[in-house]
Amino acid sequence: MAGFYKNNYWRLGFASSLYDLLTPESYAESMRAAVDCLPDFAGMTVLDVGCGSGQALSVFQEKRSALGRYIGTDIQTSGLHRLRTRHSSAPARPWVLPFQSNLNCGLAIKKNSVDAVLAHFSLYTLSDPAVRAQVLRDVKEALKPGGTLALVNPSITYDAKNIIRESLGSDKAQNKAGRFWIKKCLLYPLTLHFGLKFIERQLQEEFWKSYTLEEMIAEAKAAGFEIVRTQTVYANSAYLLVGKTD
Repeated sequence: MAGFYKNNYWRLGFASSLYDLLTPESYAESMRAAVDCLPDFAGMTVLDVGCGSGQALSVFQEKRSALGRYIGTDIQTSGLHRLRTRHSSAPARPWVLPFQSNLNCGLAIKKNSVDAVLAHFSLYTLSDPAVRAQVLRDVKEALKPGGTLALVNPSITYDAKNIIRESLGSDKAQNKAGRFWIKKCLLYPLTLHFGLKFIERQLQEEFWKSYTLEEMIAEAKAAGFEIVRTQTVYANSAYLLVGKTD
């Protein structure tokens, strides 16, 4: 049963909508922080590497972004289906292209074709450092000159319980009592035990990659990025790195 859950974690979460329902507020805040680091000009094209259910598209919509094109790639067709549904229900819609891609086989994107790349909790699932290096090189080639990468990966200080604590603090600060108690008593216990603890185990067992800040910087620099910003996000459980192309 454990093996089945590990192999189908993402597919089942996207297909059942549980991934979106159980997303902790701290995760949403880290995504908003990453999106805020990207440029915002009329008609820009953004590539979302490992887009999942397309939560980032909703963040762009919330910002009333000038986004012109959103390209979302993920290995899970269930996530891409959720992205299509999210796009069709949005009141103001950019041009959206969801396509299936296995990052273990590289990133098939035309050279100099996008203005910005978002890779929010995606590359860390590639356990082979050579594969991660190739994907980062592919990302750099896909970016236009002066393009921006916003990269978020879990840190070696990843702490599932701390993520929940920070999320509850953020939810409480929003002063919506009903939503806070629903999350505290019902949703977040499920998030902790079926989501965050699962990810924590994969990181501890090195099935997925957790980072020091120095490791993230080194990987991005090796791919040819100039590092312009780093910060801790996600309840001190992840790093956000912003890189630029020449």
